[in-house]
Amino acid sequence: AADLNSQGMSGAVTFNVISGTYTEQFAIGNISGSNINNTITFQSQSGNAADVDVQFTASSTGDNYIARLNGTDFITFQNMTFTAWGTSYGRIFHITDNSNNINISNCILNGVSTTSSSSNVAIIFFDASTINSDNMKITNNTFNDGGYSIYLLGVSASNLSSGTEVSGNTINNAAYGMYFYYQRDLIVSGNTIQANRGYGIQVTYGDGAMEITKNKVNVSAGHGIYLYVCDGGVIPTGTPGLVANNFVTINANSSRGIYLYSTTRQNIYYNSVNSLSGTDSRSCDVYSCSDINVVNNNFANHGGGYAYVASSASSILASDYNNIYSPGNYLAYHGTSYFTTLAELQTASGKDINSLSFYPHYTANDDLHTVAPWLDGVGITLPEVTDDIDGEARGGTPDIGADQFVPDPATTTPMSGTYTIGSGGDFPDFNTVADTLLLLGISAPVTFNVMTGNYNEQVIFHETPGADSTKTITFQSQSGNAADVLLWHFAAAAGDNFVVLLRGSDYLRFRNMTYMTNNITPVYHGKIFYIWHGTEDLIIEDNVFNGSPTTSASADLSLIYSTGMLSRARGIMNNTFNEGGYSIYLQGVSAANLTSGTEVSGNTINNAAYGMYF
Repeated sequence: AADLNSQGMSGAVTFNVISGTYTEQFAIGNISGSNINNTITFQSQSGNAADVDVQFTASSTGDNYIARLNGTDFITFQNMTFTAWGTSYGRIFHITDNSNNINISNCILNGVSTTSSSSNVAIIFFDASTINSDNMKITNNTFNDGGYSIYLLGVSASNLSSGTEVSGNTINNAAYGMYFYYQRDLIVSGNTIQANRGYGIQVTYGDGAMEITKNKVNVSAGHGIYLYVCDGGVIPTGTPGLVANNFVTINANSSRGIYLYSTTRQNIYYNSVNSLSGTDSRSCDVYSCSDINVVNNNFANHGGGYAYVASSASSILASDYNNIYSPGNYLAYHGTSYFTTLAELQTASGKDINSLSFYPHYTANDDLHTVAPWLDGVGITLPEVTDDIDGEARGGTPDIGADQFVPDPATTTPMSGTYTIGSGGDFPDFNTVADTLLLLGISAPVTFNVMTGNYNEQVIFHETPGADSTKTITFQSQSGNAADVLLWHFAAAAGDNFVVLLRGSDYLRFRNMTYMTNNITPVYHGKIFYIWHGTEDLIIEDNVFNGSPTTSASADLSLIYSTGMLSRARGIMNNTFNEGGYSIYLQGVSAANLTSGTEVSGNTINNAAYGMYF
């Protein structure tokens, strides 16, 4: 580096680094003779990044770098490893003013282990003060640990850095993912990001034809993709921003999957979002924006929060052909109102007329490929996006979400009519039925006659595609005698404290069966029916509930339990409750937002610690 700084260059220069570990730091300035033809390359001689490791332990702001580029142009680092040791200081690349055409590719970048949001532990750090650095390419690298993996700042809102491309990188165990400030025509594509503390991708003042596409983002806290004060180009002379074909998983109550704030002229197309926890989490949140198009997205909030929020109705220019799913009390918030169903949202907003609300059937929490036949071929063609996250062509009948898929033909015919559950029946057990209902859905009323027997299992029912007030789902003993069918589970902890869990499932009927929970003292977990959030039109009648012998007032021993739930039309009738804490414990949301339509009649309660609590 010293010779390069002092002597300059008269042609392209390549430094092949011999395999080994190098404990040092170096600084490169503006190199005389460098240009588009006379480039500078540092690379491992073997071509294997693991063979060369440049290491340094920074102790202060003054030495906080391994490689410092100050006004350096046309330089490439490829197929090398860089490792920052230490705690409070851990930058690897520190890039300053007027450093253009920098390429960092196919490297392994090991940052410090930290949860800090300080830029002092950013792995690649660029801070322009008066002159931007343009045409920076950060591609196909592996980032391990670190605060921010990438932290790039332009000069100002009126003096933007341009030509930045960050693509094909893998980020593991970062505190924060990527942060971009004052950028024009930014491209962030094909990255896999796992961040433990904050944002996956954050852009502040990102203008012009920005593209955030085909990224897989998984954040434990904070937002997945966050655009703040980003203004897309104005048609016809400019191109709006594009956020498309991204997988985004979030897992905190305050998190937003895709979050737009004070942002204009962006197209939000073909994204798949999975919110895992928190009733205030939001899969998509658009706040104080304008000219935002939201089309062909799969917004799912399994945590019971909002699938879709548009706090200012005027923010949305077009919104349609989305899948908007949440088992929670509220599906969406639009303008100043909460909405429990898609139909309510459609009526109030005049948008999302062709949108759906189905369970998304993601492959895993952070693998948002889907097999849901109800989402196949129901999107609309968008000329800006011609393939999916995997490069598969969208064609003329695109699917909703980031994944274009072909459903198994065996899954495309909904259920209807009467089936049997039990040994030798149509289904061996309740869980197989629950899984089948969720995937196939129904096209007419469905009845499951449960054969005489003892069923040791716990079962979770989600919202069934196709179910409505005229297409209901009934579970009942085949014999008509409740004593002939026993469904039971002995819970060991709070996480499995139920026999039947209804997760936003609607239009279910349970008749003429017996249910049993823990019957060995002392007992701490004894729920039978756990009714979770937005469950509608539920009937439980002519059943026998055998609870835990107890004198406790703990709600964990309630035989039918719900709390914080906004529900309409529940009937609990003509059942027999034996023992247990509370026989029935039903709690709504608040005094200002009451649950309605509950009928509890004709029941017999024997030897309960407490009776009914509403």
